Amino acid sequence: MDDELVAHALSLILDDPRIGEWVTAEADKRLGRKGPEDVEFWRTYTVVTNELLDAARAKNNAG
Repeated sequence: MDDELVAHALSLILDDPRIGEWVTAEADKRLGRKGPEDVEFWRTYTVVTNELLDAARAKNNAG
């Protein structure tokens, strides 16, 4: 797959405010709390985002 196309698709996903809201809610759920946005929150946020991107890549590669 074209690297430029992948980068563009990922930027569209990550720039969508709904994705940020969902990832924030998922991070809060996994941490069992709402806020503060501390180091633990941002670690979890990154993990959730990476899982979402991995799922999108896997779906793309499967189909």
